Amino acid sequence: MSTDTHIVQQKDTAHPTNDNGLVFPFVFSEFSKRLTSTRQDFTEPFQDWPQIIQAASDNHDKPQHIKIITDAIDHTRLAFEALLKDSTDAQRRYWFSELSDMVFTRYKILREAPDLDASIDYLRSSLDSDEDVSEPAVTWRMERLGNHLFTRYHKDQSKRDLDDSIDIGMRLVEKTPGDDNHYKKRVDHVLLRLLIRRREEWTMQDVRLSIPLAREMHIHSTTNAAKLEYALTLAELLGEASQHSHQNDGLGEAIGIYEEVLANSCYELRVWKRAGVLSDLAACYALRHRNKRCEEDVDKGIERMENALKLVHRGDESGTRPRMLNNYADLLWDKYDITGSIVLLDESVKNCQTAVYLSKLTDLNAVMY
Repeated sequence: MSTDTHIVQQKDTAHPTNDNGLVFPFVFSEFSKRLTSTRQDFTEPFQDWPQIIQAASDNHDKPQHIKIITDAIDHTRLAFEALLKDSTDAQRRYWFSELSDMVFTRYKILREAPDLDASIDYLRSSLDSDEDVSEPAVTWRMERLGNHLFTRYHKDQSKRDLDDSIDIGMRLVEKTPGDDNHYKKRVDHVLLRLLIRRREEWTMQDVRLSIPLAREMHIHSTTNAAKLEYALTLAELLGEASQHSHQNDGLGEAIGIYEEVLANSCYELRVWKRAGVLSDLAACYALRHRNKRCEEDVDKGIERMENALKLVHRGDESGTRPRMLNNYADLLWDKYDITGSIVLLDESVKNCQTAVYLSKLTDLNAVMY
């Protein structure tokens, strides 16, 4: 099956603010009250976070802007240490969460890894394994943690961060009702991360986890373009699952999706993508034939692959044409196996030889089915 991913690429995730547009409006007033009662003395007066953010935003001098935010973070840390012993678990988790947000604000400006690491560590400390994931505050912290881990994965390529962000995403999806406003976004996030992991290290488990998520995104998408992308992603996943399980489960659905796309949305696809859809469809027909021996499927596969090859330039150097030629040769062999036609056998051999000739010697996978 093709390894091209049809999914629409996710944009940078914006971290939501509250209604007044400020990220952390409450923490400083809360700390200020507690500090007054414990008579802690600081050299600079405490300010509310909204005022700090406003002052930083109004200051166009970046170093001074950073200093304002850094002073706020330092004050918060000092306050946290002073109040740690006589606070409840719930208060500590809340403060860890707010401190994580503050540090992440600075990270978004400076893009320094220690701030991202600290923000993640604070968020981890704000979560407890016994807490109810369906509680809005807990859900929000978990979602932020998953997003931050995914951000760090993009910087460091840490497989553990990607794995953890997927685990968090799956837990959130399981606990989010389908009619919740956040459901679609959470499904989309975890699906994207699963598809990324699948590209790096293919496992049947990730394909099986991705299939229902892709189906959900296809159902919940509201634009034709999005529905098309998720339909193709779902069909590709179904084809892969069938290929590696050597069963027909899902192949009929994948074939139906591809045929519907070609019938109704063919000219919405760029030429290279249309060729990929035809090639993937031909591969599905070939798989179904090999599982249950059906000459009609072989004929359809040959026709679709011939149409795909017409769309791929003979000078293509991406490896796409050799791969298609090799798959075409396999389909011709299947037809020869049924009919015994020497002409088909000759054509199969010629296409296989051409595929090998066009392929780079260092890329043996380019001609493998």
